[in-house]
Amino acid sequence: MDIRTVVRQYAGVAERLRREGLRRHVWHGISYLVEPMLLWRWQNGREEKMKRVMPILAAWLVLLAATTLPILRAGAQTAVVTDDNLSESIANAKTPADHEAIAAYYDQEATSAEAKAALHRKAASNAKPVGMANMCNGLAQYWDKVAGEDKDLAKAHRAMAKGAGSGT
Repeated sequence: MDIRTVVRQYAGVAERLRREGLRRHVWHGISYLVEPMLLWRWQNGREEKMKRVMPILAAWLVLLAATTLPILRAGAQTAVVTDDNLSESIANAKTPADHEAIAAYYDQEATSAEAKAALHRKAASNAKPVGMANMCNGLAQYWDKVAGEDKDLAKAHRAMAKGAGSGT
């Protein structure tokens, strides 16, 4: 690819970004580094100097990516509690957001248990043998109990979230 083509493409992108008002942000810093290098190479035609400048530019971009990506990732993390990480989440819960995530997990579990209880109640009403109906009713009572315990756990973690938020 010819350097004039690269410069023309760069100028087109730069103009588009300037029109969109992004120049003051990210593009502002990059343009001060890239634009003089490309124009310098094009005007002077010296490949050797450009070969020395490109590794510096690459190192600068790697450094920029290495410093900004962890910050972006940390800000975008959401605490999602699953069956697999429940014990770890409970052990490491320190902030109100941690306890709220655990409470949300227990709310989901309570909803699931209530659905199972309703399913077994419906099965009990349709069961022909008496023994089968008794078994379904027993399972419905079990899932009701599980749902109640999950709701209690969610309530407890919400209380812990309020306690962690107030600093007590």
